[in-house]
Amino acid sequence: MHATFIKKFFIPVCLLITATNSSYALKIRVQNTFDTIPPKDSLVIKDTLLKPVKSKSFIDEKVKYNAEDSMIIDMENKKAYLYNKAVVIYDDMTLKAGYIEIDFGKNKVYSSGIKDSLGNIFQKPVSEQAGEKFTAGEITYNFKTKKGKIKDVLTQQGEGYIHGGSIKKDSTNVFFVAHGKYTTCNLDHPHFYIGAKKIKVIPDDKIITGPAQLVIMDVPTPLAVPFGYFPNKKGRASGILIPTYGNSTTWGYFLQNGGYYFGNNEYIDLALTGTFYSFGSYALMANSSYKKRYQYNGAVNVSYSQMINGNPQLLTTTKTPNYSIKWQHSQDQKLHPGSSFSANVNIASALNNKYNGDVASGAYTQNTLQSNISYTKKLGSNFNFSASAMQSQNTIQKQTTYELPNMVLAMNRIFPFKSNKRVGNYWYDKIGVSATANERNHITQYDSILYSDKLIHKNIQQFNNGIQLVVPISTSINLLKYFTLKPSINTTSYLYSKTTEEHLRQDSTKKIDTTIVNHPRIAGTYSFSAQLTTMVYGNYFFKTKRLKQIRHVVTPSINLSYAPDFSESQYGYYKPVTDSNGTIHKYSVFQNGIMGGPGAGEQGLIGFSLNNTLEAKVKNQTDSGSVMKKVVLIQALTISGSYNAAAKLNKWSPITIAGRTQLFKLLNVNGSASLNPYQIDKTGQPIQTNTEGQQYQKYEWNNNRIGRLTAANLALGASFKSKKKTKPSATTDTDPTNKDELDYIKAHPNAYVDFNIPWTLNVAYNINYSKPAFKQTITQTTTFSGSLSLTKKWNIGVNSGFDLEAHKLSLTSISVNRDLHCWQMLFTWVPFGLRQSYMLTVNVKSSVLQDLRLQRKGNWQDYQYQ
Repeated sequence: MHATFIKKFFIPVCLLITATNSSYALKIRVQNTFDTIPPKDSLVIKDTLLKPVKSKSFIDEKVKYNAEDSMIIDMENKKAYLYNKAVVIYDDMTLKAGYIEIDFGKNKVYSSGIKDSLGNIFQKPVSEQAGEKFTAGEITYNFKTKKGKIKDVLTQQGEGYIHGGSIKKDSTNVFFVAHGKYTTCNLDHPHFYIGAKKIKVIPDDKIITGPAQLVIMDVPTPLAVPFGYFPNKKGRASGILIPTYGNSTTWGYFLQNGGYYFGNNEYIDLALTGTFYSFGSYALMANSSYKKRYQYNGAVNVSYSQMINGNPQLLTTTKTPNYSIKWQHSQDQKLHPGSSFSANVNIASALNNKYNGDVASGAYTQNTLQSNISYTKKLGSNFNFSASAMQSQNTIQKQTTYELPNMVLAMNRIFPFKSNKRVGNYWYDKIGVSATANERNHITQYDSILYSDKLIHKNIQQFNNGIQLVVPISTSINLLKYFTLKPSINTTSYLYSKTTEEHLRQDSTKKIDTTIVNHPRIAGTYSFSAQLTTMVYGNYFFKTKRLKQIRHVVTPSINLSYAPDFSESQYGYYKPVTDSNGTIHKYSVFQNGIMGGPGAGEQGLIGFSLNNTLEAKVKNQTDSGSVMKKVVLIQALTISGSYNAAAKLNKWSPITIAGRTQLFKLLNVNGSASLNPYQIDKTGQPIQTNTEGQQYQKYEWNNNRIGRLTAANLALGASFKSKKKTKPSATTDTDPTNKDELDYIKAHPNAYVDFNIPWTLNVAYNINYSKPAFKQTITQTTTFSGSLSLTKKWNIGVNSGFDLEAHKLSLTSISVNRDLHCWQMLFTWVPFGLRQSYMLTVNVKSSVLQDLRLQRKGNWQDYQYQ
């Protein structure tokens, strides 16, 4: 009996005391051979250190383990039992679970969760290895063969999730799943999944299934496939783009933007999509984006469509082919700090926007397309060079304008008389000189002529080109402490390769012909100007409870300028021509010059402007006390005009009044008006009188008014939105994975709907008045758009306007968004007009954007990179 007592109790206690005082600080409880798997011992002191096990197994010095509650070592059976928040680290594998059992003799590890008092399992096993992480009910792993068995697993593969009842893992880290589910829903019980009896997962490569079936809300659907293949690469991945279904009254039922996406690498991708209509129309698109961090980024979009108008069974149908080419490129400033290159190309056929333009973005009604490619280079510290090519296309008039190449060489302002060696400043130290040389090449022609093969060489010869050099010399002088005088001398030189000549025909028509003389010619002009400005402050104080002060700032400015009459014969820039009536006219030989030319008539202008701002200081009561708040009443109110003392008639220019402000921080107000100071006769011409050989014009202030209102405009705009329901996740803006998506959202805010904002409303109203003589014209336009989140999952949006002249709605579109957690639905309806149609989209959301609570909106022909 004494021997049995010593064997079963005395020796284990001694070993426990010895181990407690050892340098390993490892608490060991030794079980005899009669004991089974030991029960959890809450009296054993927990150990927080990770220490290797001293044994003769091949995994010596490789396995590290720890547990928060207790660790029990069975020396005889070579096993270790870890309880509560147990961790095992072996090479690149980390295993965490509520309970872990290590068998050093068989090189195996077993893990499982633990139950709470209610029988719920928590601290389920979580394994991380080679970038792969999964959660399971039980995990058994062999350190030597690197094979394992897993039960009730949930693992994320790319943007998808795999649920499996039983999984085997081989030595190459490939998983074989039995009775598995593949889904992009991140819930433990997914809303939908593709179920298959067998699934093979090759990490960072692909997922292959046997016969599979789509299950939605636990209801099997008839959609089944004999096998499944899913890309499983990190980052971009290739795959099929599901088309959108809809109907158009003009072109019939359609499947839109279906195709294939090639996620080649992290630098470039390609999407080939197509849209097909039941009446025979179709559209093909190729969209590619590219990006190299810290260097450049851009996108290329090419489309071709053939739209059939009318019923294809009738002979009256017409086919309209259209094309579109778009290229956007921008360079990172860090790539070449002294130079940059950018491109924004938008070329399309005349009717492309009409048939393929997006309604929501306004491309449907866009009639002018602009393209520009530019390069800039800094030359030294004082010079800058830029070159550009521009195209402007008018799709209504079917005219295209090209300007290429345009080059500018500019010298920054220098102060030639300023010396750093001299002590003190003199008035001439502020004299500055700058220079700008501009070269342009220009042609405007109808598309049918411009792109004709027989006329291309002739069109090149018809390019209008010229060079202009502008050299301003200016300074700044302080007068009487409160005034600033800025005198300047401006010189302008022109160089043209062609000039113009006019002559009277000697035949019966007696018309004046214009001919082009291909001979270089130089012209030069000069002018003098001076500007005198100051600022006047007016403060009005009040003793009311809230309003304390009103501040009025007036900025008056007087401008004086003089330029001689360059049409005089001594300059040689103007020539006389006699018409059929014997009247002599002067014409400029540079009248067709792209840079303009010397002006006719002596200029002695006295200009004035008066700018006003009005602000108030209001006392507000807050929780921390009273604070003074500045309120802008009038942001700007400007009155301007000029008087030409050297002119014989029309000495006064129209008086312009313009102002802008914001009311209640919501309503933006912009207005302008033009007043003509002269009276007009029955023909609409200014009334003139002749007294002693001099001509005089009658002024409107003789009728007790400043001038005659000839034009006016008033624009009102307001944006309203409610406060967000919830604040965005703290990691949303800092997560580098979402950076590209966040940049795109910030650049295209109208392309997304935020379910966190209950409602938004944008309203704009514009009225224009015009009466140059007796005919009065008034045009009014109004537009409105908004969205309303009916619930946390439903959002409805409207984009429309009202034609106040025709008394009917303008182009209108209505969209309905439904957030389905891992899915999203979009229904778009254009109720009337040429684009009358509806479109329904139901698609799986990307898990990358789930935290943003922003869903992509779509509309007619809403291309991926448009």
